Amino acid sequence: MTVSPESGAETWIRRYYQLCGAKDIAGAMEFWAPDGKLTFANFDTVIGRDAIHEALAQIVHSWIKETHTLHHLWVLPGDLVVFEMDVAFDRHDGRHVVVPGAAVCRVGDRCFLEQRIYVDMAPVFAPSEAATSATA
Repeated sequence: MTVSPESGAETWIRRYYQLCGAKDIAGAMEFWAPDGKLTFANFDTVIGRDAIHEALAQIVHSWIKETHTLHHLWVLPGDLVVFEMDVAFDRHDGRHVVVPGAAVCRVGDRCFLEQRIYVDMAPVFAPSEAATSATA
């Protein structure tokens, strides 16, 4: 697909993140090119559907639920899509954490060719106050 406002890029990307939020990583893989490239926060870049599937499947179990709210999506020449987002996480310790983020994506033939996600995951993985107090 050529990415354009008329192409439904925003709807398509929202659907992808809904699948990720539902921990349906197998379903989300349908949005990736076979040789897609994912760079997520400070994690190592992974290449290929299998590697992306493995990386996402491992990380989504670090929390109970995640919800993405997209803001300010721009479609640029060269099949580039850039957007801001807030990502809300419900942690296993009961805390609710929201972090801002941004992504730069290259898209072709209705698949992510590359996705670079910029987000500070430190608050998501920070120890809870109870755990901090227990170790003090």
